[in-house]
This record gives sequence, C-alpha cells and structure tokens, in this order.
Amino acid sequence: MGILKGIIDRFRAMGKTEKEISGIIETAADKATANPDVMKPEKTEKPEIKIETTAEAFVEAVLRTGTTLQQAKTAILKMSSLRDAENRKNTNNWRKMHGLPMRRKQKARKKHERGKGADCH
Repeated sequence: MGILKGIIDRFRAMGKTEKEISGIIETAADKATANPDVMKPEKTEKPEIKIETTAEAFVEAVLRTGTTLQQAKTAILKMSSLRDAENRKNTNNWRKMHGLPMRRKQKARKKHERGKGADCH
C-alpha cells in the first residue's frame, strides 16, 4: 500500500480533487485486472492416437508378406543403429568425457615404449 499512498500524495500535490484521484485509480485498477474470458483456458480437441491399432496394423502387414515376426525383428535391429551404440562408447571423445583412459594410436605407443631405457624417465 505504500506505493499507492505515494501515488495519491503526488496527485494531491498536482492539485487533483479526491473524485479525480479515485476515478484515475479505478480506471487503472480496471485496466490492471485480467479479462475473465482470457483467464479461462480454451479446450481444443486433440485427435486421439491409437497406438494399439498401428501396432496391430504393422503385425498384420508383416504376416501378409510371409515372414515371421522374428525375421522382421532381426531385420529391424540390423537396420537400426544398435551396433553403432557399442562403437560410440569406444570413441576417444566418449572415453574422455566419462573419465576413462583414451586410446592411443599403435605407432605412438611403440615410439613411447622404444624410448624407455635406463637413462630415460
């Protein structure tokens, strides 16, 4: 309320009457309140997605082609990137980010081992 009192005092200092001040405050309050129609969320109808229907349609399509479900499963897995997920864990970037030792090239490893000796550190 301290802010409102300060505003009223400024209007009084400018020479406004009490009726003018109350009118200004009421119009400001009306503009500040939200429109009740805006506050109500509109319910939009979303189309219902039937996952079972699409899965059943897929199974029927696979059976119509004359292949078994196991053959379809292996074909899908071969096409997918499941194999690449294992290789992804072996990249140097993945190993570095997860705190594992990085893989070195064989040539660099041989060069490093060649330098080991009595007078090398």
